[in-house]
Amino acid sequence: MHFLPRVLFNRNKFLYEELNAKGYTLFKFSYSNLTSSEKVRFIYSLRGRDKRGGILKKLNALELAAGVVLVPVNATFEFKEFLLRWKIEYECVPILIGEFNASLEDCDKHVTHLSTTTK
Repeated sequence: MHFLPRVLFNRNKFLYEELNAKGYTLFKFSYSNLTSSEKVRFIYSLRGRDKRGGILKKLNALELAAGVVLVPVNATFEFKEFLLRWKIEYECVPILIGEFNASLEDCDKHVTHLSTTTK
């Protein structure tokens, strides 16, 4: 499931595909509501333990800092479910990373299209 909208230059591709970028979701969360033992178990589930990978490895996600994780867009739903199972509150935002191939004129047309269709 793609989290980024299917707002397109070309009706057969997602925006990030058209721009030659990669789609990610940036998650920010806090596990301060967990008890000490739950925090340890959560961290093991997140990062892995004893040569067993955690969900970060499984989803090919990257922990940027404590409570900040970059997840490939196709794994967004699964990471949300992981946080929900642990009753972790989170915020997330879709982002694009890469070398963009579209011209500024194409981007302006696209942004205009976005602003007129989201009202």
